Amino acid sequence: MTSNSISEILPLLTTRKVPWEQYKEIKALLTAYSAAIPHHDIEDFGDFGELITIDECFEEPMLRLPISTLFCSRKVDRVTEAHNQEADFPESTLNETNIDKWSIPFDLPNGFVEEECKVQIPESCEIIPCSECNGNCKVPCKRCNQHGFLACDVRANCPVCDGRGTVTHSHTVRSRQTCRGSFMSPCEGGLAGGAQKSVFDPSAKCLNCGGTGMADYEDEEYYEVTCQNCSGQGQVVCPVCGGAGKVRCETCDATGMATCESCKGNGTLLTYLTVFARFEPAEKIVELDCSEPIISKTCDSDWQKTYKSEHDRLKPEFVNDWSPQILQKEIQSYLQECIADESEDKHIVKQMIEIQRACAISLKYQYRGNTWKLWLVGKDKVIYASPSPFTEFAKKLFRESIQNWKQRERKLAVEQLRQVWEIQKADSCCDFAIKNEVSEGVPAGLMTSALASSAIASVKSGFRSVGKWFNSKTTSKDADVEQDDSTN
Repeated sequence: MTSNSISEILPLLTTRKVPWEQYKEIKALLTAYSAAIPHHDIEDFGDFGELITIDECFEEPMLRLPISTLFCSRKVDRVTEAHNQEADFPESTLNETNIDKWSIPFDLPNGFVEEECKVQIPESCEIIPCSECNGNCKVPCKRCNQHGFLACDVRANCPVCDGRGTVTHSHTVRSRQTCRGSFMSPCEGGLAGGAQKSVFDPSAKCLNCGGTGMADYEDEEYYEVTCQNCSGQGQVVCPVCGGAGKVRCETCDATGMATCESCKGNGTLLTYLTVFARFEPAEKIVELDCSEPIISKTCDSDWQKTYKSEHDRLKPEFVNDWSPQILQKEIQSYLQECIADESEDKHIVKQMIEIQRACAISLKYQYRGNTWKLWLVGKDKVIYASPSPFTEFAKKLFRESIQNWKQRERKLAVEQLRQVWEIQKADSCCDFAIKNEVSEGVPAGLMTSALASSAIASVKSGFRSVGKWFNSKTTSKDADVEQDDSTN
């Protein structure tokens, strides 16, 4: 929908009555919701959806209006670089004093995203003499300090012995020694002096020495000899300079004058203006909730885009023409904030506003003589019921647990607290209700006992799972054997 007509947007804001044909579906959802919350046979909610009487059932709209703004910041900078003498430029007519940076065209980013770009201004180009070399293309070589040569050591460390004067040699020494055993057969006899035994099998002899306590070994022995390359001096004539003590400077080709880095040897520089642009997005989300704060229970998939309008700038009169009156004040306030954020160097370049819609069903019902209200939120109709018969049941069970603990009914109190935890885990509304119920906290002894009981129950559950798996595998194996026997 892309119309600016208020007549096409107003239906999005209308609260409508849910047709009675949908009551059956709603009651089935309530029954499934009730069945998913464990009640431990303490409270029987039965076929909950069929036990209630629906008094009111309305579909209430929720609106979310994202307002996107793209700001552009611009600045002018002068760039100086080496001049390519083959390039041709028009006569310079623009400089820092007469350039209008906002008249320079830039392509806007796709969407509202952060982006940076720059544009060279050809009308600002000038060719000037290089101040570094004064147009001579050459400068004194800094590497060799205008000498044309670089100092070098006459002698260098020997590459064979690395300056030590000796090199390491080795030879193999064979000898008979006390048995050291092996990884698979550690030997103990060397300590006892008697027959060698394997520590893994005391009745067997050591596999390495056969029980004698002695075994043959080969060890490497290392020693130093004089380096033949440097005759033990540790140094040789420098291979770079050949002992001359200096080498030719490659930067200036031994002339003492190097090519100017600023102008790349051209003697001139090119200077010009560059306009830098930085695009920065900003967003404000204006929300219209139901008659109760339910919008936080939605997820992104619940929202449907029903309207979008993009402009260079959203004008107040345009927004007032179609936007819901209840939201106009907040929208106008944000637009004024955007305008206040503008400056000589920062402008608004485009703005966009959307309408996203989601729905929630409010249900007022009777159950066992009491009146309750719940919500079915979003496309999946997720139930949000607080307070409800289920939250009251959980709170009651929690209070009984505390009371039984104080009356020394310890086992019953621990079991009840564990049941409360299971209810909290199954339903977020019950979890919220219980956390609000805990004002002075759970007695430390009750908490410790319940935690220990839960840990033991988890271990037992794990053993039962392993046992079931093992039994299934054993049964399967026995069945295979019986099948093989019958085949034979």
